[in-house]
Amino acid sequence: MTEDGRVLYEQGAKGIVDSRLSDGVYHQYKGSMEGNPGYYYMESMEAHGRGFKLIKFTPISAVIGIVQQIVAPVAVVNILLLLFMFLYLFFVYTGMMRPVKRIANNMKEVQKGVFDYKAVSKSGDEIGQMDQQYEKMVSDIDFLINQKMRNEVEITKSKLKTLQAQINPHFLNNILQTISTQALCESASETNKMICSLARMLQYNMEVDKEVVYLEEETANIRHYLKLQNQRYENRISCSIAQDQESRFVRVPKMILQPLIENAIKYSHLKTGGTCCLEVKLFVRDEFLHIQVSDDGQGISEAKKAEIAGLYKVNEMNVMEGHGIGFLNVLFRLRIFYGDSFHWEIRDNDPGCRIYLTMPREMQNRGAEDEGISGR
Repeated sequence: MTEDGRVLYEQGAKGIVDSRLSDGVYHQYKGSMEGNPGYYYMESMEAHGRGFKLIKFTPISAVIGIVQQIVAPVAVVNILLLLFMFLYLFFVYTGMMRPVKRIANNMKEVQKGVFDYKAVSKSGDEIGQMDQQYEKMVSDIDFLINQKMRNEVEITKSKLKTLQAQINPHFLNNILQTISTQALCESASETNKMICSLARMLQYNMEVDKEVVYLEEETANIRHYLKLQNQRYENRISCSIAQDQESRFVRVPKMILQPLIENAIKYSHLKTGGTCCLEVKLFVRDEFLHIQVSDDGQGISEAKKAEIAGLYKVNEMNVMEGHGIGFLNVLFRLRIFYGDSFHWEIRDNDPGCRIYLTMPREMQNRGAEDEGISGR
């Protein structure tokens, strides 16, 4: 096409080539080319110094076809990538949230009292650690609740046994006072002292609501007990009690000393005509109360020590040794009140044996201590 708009040559573009065409690239025109009507892109190029320009028409449908051939595979690939990313994120999310949902669901079971949970994730990431720590926490809660229930059951059994053996203390005290008065009237001073000691012991033992006492009350009780036993064994029992001032007002579970003295007398040489020498030491050191009871009796075999340690370890509360409350029962009750802070040991004394009890001066089981205080 010349500069004045005259067409020099055209091929198949008749009907859309005229003088209105202007210079430029990719102008859109409507017309018919080789009998095919439609829209076309026009591209023109100036032939410098020649006085004409070249014009090229391209059907828009051909351009769109090429684009569609490119876009369709790209769209399919993008859809597949999006699907893959969705599946990947779904599995990652599910893998992360499955332990969390298990823990959340198990929390509802824990509220109902069901403590059955096993960690599934063994990985070392945060989710795995949380799963494993939750399993440990549930197991610890289950253990502590069961331990508390066992302790409460055993305390209840102990109370029940005491109540079953209880005689009305006021009635018994009045009767003993009457007998004591009669003994004085008959100038039987020794009989009067025995009756008074027995009355004080019975009164102390029958106060079932008083579970916690001062240690000096325990020592006073064993002094009365030893007076009665000395009358029985013709003063062949000697006992020294060394107690520092600080330990006198430490609160302890009731009836922990008398069973130790009972065992020492039971396994002494009194029944064969011999004597029994006892030594009791009570003192506070480094915020711990120390109780030591020594005797010169028959001693204790290694097999017996192992048996006691085994029963204590498996918490055989129903096994009682000897008569009265029993040495094992004392150990169990002290463990209930003091937990793992309570320690005990039996050593050879040559002759006899020596019992060591160590516990904090302050009880861990505050509920039991408060109950004992309120019973005063």
